[in-house]
Amino acid sequence: MQQASTQECEGKVPSEFPTRFVSVKCKKGTETLADRTGAVLTKNFILTAFDGPTEEIKCQIVKKDDTAPTGKYTREIEDIFTFEDDFEIDNSRVPQIQILKSKEADNRSISLIAPMKLRKKYFLPKKQDCEVHTYDENEELVEIEVTVESQEICQGYYADLNTINICIKMPEDCNCMKLQAGAGLECDDLLVGVVNDDLKCSPDKPRLAADVNEARRWIASEAWGY
Repeated sequence: MQQASTQECEGKVPSEFPTRFVSVKCKKGTETLADRTGAVLTKNFILTAFDGPTEEIKCQIVKKDDTAPTGKYTREIEDIFTFEDDFEIDNSRVPQIQILKSKEADNRSISLIAPMKLRKKYFLPKKQDCEVHTYDENEELVEIEVTVESQEICQGYYADLNTINICIKMPEDCNCMKLQAGAGLECDDLLVGVVNDDLKCSPDKPRLAADVNEARRWIASEAWGY
């Protein structure tokens, strides 16, 4: 597993949407998994990404909360739904989209989280400048400027590319490990994609994200009331 660079990414700033994303912390048995980011769909449903089966994984969502004794607001996840469970060795073949269903929200969560709107258009603009919202090494929610590549360019890097996956080009000298699994690709204030869970990402290739518009009906059916 490659180590994330300590060098800051060009264009990295605090996220414009602090209530739209949460930190997701998980364990598989006694093993602590890498932290990931989740996009808020509703007060009880979070969108994120895992590379593999989730049956044995236990998670909780975490938000900073200065009013709490611990300085954090946490909520346990009671179920995980997977868009496609045909996991492959090469994650470019499968779109990684999972929905986390949390235990019932309390009144405190209302001021801490709010839904992120999803893209409704059926095409992705080529070479559009967008942002990815992710948690950094200091557990701060930040956004990093990226570019959405065309599918033709993306297929040049990933010959077996699933049509739901899209490529995002990061700034020069910005290590691909700077983006957590589940980080939200946002264009024009709308959630466009969910960054894949790829602990072996190549710095020579664009990072992959799953196009949420292609999974919109599934998202609506699982996150009932969304």
